[in-house]
Amino acid sequence: ADAAEAGDWATVFAMLDDPRTRVDVNGVRPGGSARFTALHQAAWHAAPAEVVAELIRHGAARSLRDAKGRIPFDILIERHGCRAESGSNLRPPRS
Repeated sequence: ADAAEAGDWATVFAMLDDPRTRVDVNGVRPGGSARFTALHQAAWHAAPAEVVAELIRHGAARSLRDAKGRIPFDILIERHGCRAESGSNLRPPRS
């Protein structure tokens, strides 16, 4: 959670790739009030599309909501508008 909050994607992926760390890509910070997953953090930081795609490859869910009811795509639009390159990857698939 700390690495994602800091936008340290190399550390996030190293932890996700290491079976000894048992990191849940959809987990939230213990005791945190925002309930941000790694994908919410990626949206907050307007992470590159490659980062978002890799998080999704690791099983990150685009439809999980934070404490305010926002999905990662909502956070991206609120903070960065339509100019963020990761936007299309963060939009949940239509059902």
